[in-house]
Amino acid sequence: MNCTLSEVCPECGDSRLSIASSSLSFVTFGFGFLLSCIAFAAVTRNADNEIGDLTATVLQMAEHIDRIVSSLSQLEIQGDPVLKGMFSLMQSSLKGFREAHSKAQRYLESFKTPTSVCTRIRWWFYEKETAAAMARLQTYKQHFTAIQITFLMRKLETQSDNIELLQRDLRERPKDIL
Repeated sequence: MNCTLSEVCPECGDSRLSIASSSLSFVTFGFGFLLSCIAFAAVTRNADNEIGDLTATVLQMAEHIDRIVSSLSQLEIQGDPVLKGMFSLMQSSLKGFREAHSKAQRYLESFKTPTSVCTRIRWWFYEKETAAAMARLQTYKQHFTAIQITFLMRKLETQSDNIELLQRDLRERPKDIL
């Protein structure tokens, strides 16, 4: 192999500069691939924890809504025309929450094996959809909290009115009856 720096090697037909550039391109490709793998690992390294946290959050929201619904069901809604009108709003919000909750649960169930590479890729790819589903659930939770506060405020007003009526009746009664 008698090649000089500027000549083409007779055995291989490539100059030393061509061989060096080809070698450098292989190193560059390898380095780029390594950096891509590191970036993917950095983005998806907490996928297991995030999936677990979101699943727990979805369950906590469902428990919270169930507590609100059970407390509202104990109120005397049918006797109060204002509360009775709001009851349909609560029912429609409950239906919407149940649908969003079951959809989010099914969605998170699809990421049940987060340690696989395919699941991590899907998790990374659908990150915005996951955030949108969680925001939808949070919106329903806020609706229910507002409904609960409104119902309780109305109940408090009704009871305050009843107390005032009782006090007035007691003041107006003759003292000899007592």
